[in-house]
Amino acid sequence: MTIPDEIFEDPNPLWKSFLVGYFIGDAPHIGFIHATVNRIWSSQRNGSKIDVQFIEKKTVLFRIENPQMRARVINHKYWHVADVPLVVHEWSPETTMNPPDLSSLPMWVDLKGVPNSLFSHKGLKCLARAAEKFVKLHPNTEKCTHLDVARILVEVDLNKPLVEKISYVNNVGASVTLEVGYPWLPPKCEVLLCKNVTILQKKNKDAALPIVVVGEDQALQKNPVSDLLQEQEDSWNYSFSFAFPGSGRYQ
Repeated sequence: MTIPDEIFEDPNPLWKSFLVGYFIGDAPHIGFIHATVNRIWSSQRNGSKIDVQFIEKKTVLFRIENPQMRARVINHKYWHVADVPLVVHEWSPETTMNPPDLSSLPMWVDLKGVPNSLFSHKGLKCLARAAEKFVKLHPNTEKCTHLDVARILVEVDLNKPLVEKISYVNNVGASVTLEVGYPWLPPKCEVLLCKNVTILQKKNKDAALPIVVVGEDQALQKNPVSDLLQEQEDSWNYSFSFAFPGSGRYQ
C-alpha cells in the first residue's frame, strides 16, 4: 500500500499530549506528584486533568491534553515537587530514554550580609550575576521577611565552580565580602567552590568594569556594583531603618 504524503507531513500523533519529567534526586510518591501537578499546572477554568505515570525510577510521563497548559509547562521547564527539582521536556517514543541536559540548573542561593543600600531588586540582581544567571527573587526576600539573608534563584552552570564569596569595593572605598550559601545541591555532585569572586572598583567612569572570577581565563562582563552604588548614592538619602518581622521561613 501507499501512505499519502499528507499523513507524514501532518501526522498528529496520539502521543503528542505527553511530556516527560526527570527528577534530580529521589522522586516523590506518585500520588503526591499527581496531586501537586494538578494543583499547580491545571486550572478549574479549562477543567483539564493531568495523568501521571512512572517510566523509570526518576522519570515520569505526564499526559496534558490542553495545548496551552502543555506549552506553559514546557516553557517554564524547571519545577519543584516536594522540594525535589523536576526538569520537563516534550516527549516522543524516540527520545524517551535520552537523559536531559543537566549541565545547568536553577538553584536558590543565599547572599548573607547584603548592605541595606543594595537590598533592592536592582541591587540583588546585580550581585546575583556574580554567582550565575539571575532568574528571580524568593517571595520572602521580596517581602523583606529576612534582611540578614537574601535568597535568589539563579541558573547555575554546573560545569563551573560554584561561588562561595563575592567581594567588591563600595562607593566609599571600603572592601566588602558577602558569603554565598546553597540551600540545596544536586545529589552526588562534586561541587567546586570558587573561593574568591572579586568585583573590581570602577576607576574610569567611561570604562566597562568586569567581574573577575578567580581561576577563569576570561573575565565575565557584568554590571558593576560600584555603578549601582554611585547611582543609589545620587538618588537615595535613606536606609532601611524600619522594623521587619523576625519570623517566617523560606518555603
